[in-house]
Amino acid sequence: MGLFNSNAQAQLLAKQVAGIIQSLAEGHLDQPIVNSNPTYSSVYDALANLQQSLRRQRADVAQSEQLEQALVQMTAKHDEGWIDEIIAPA
Repeated sequence: MGLFNSNAQAQLLAKQVAGIIQSLAEGHLDQPIVNSNPTYSSVYDALANLQQSLRRQRADVAQSEQLEQALVQMTAKHDEGWIDEIIAPA
């Protein structure tokens, strides 16, 4: 009976972890990762760390996109003649 219970718990954990990984892969980074079993805290800690890393990467990408848009706008202004001075490199 104990072996069956352990197997059922392992299957439940695998299903929960797979659900969390799928959610992260779909970009759902705002959902809290809840540790439902203290025995497997290292697994949930690793998933929480992955979530934080993905959040940082998302923020970096957003910042890069903003900088790219600003560069495009600045280039357009330069091409229109708004910027006519050459700034010497430091």
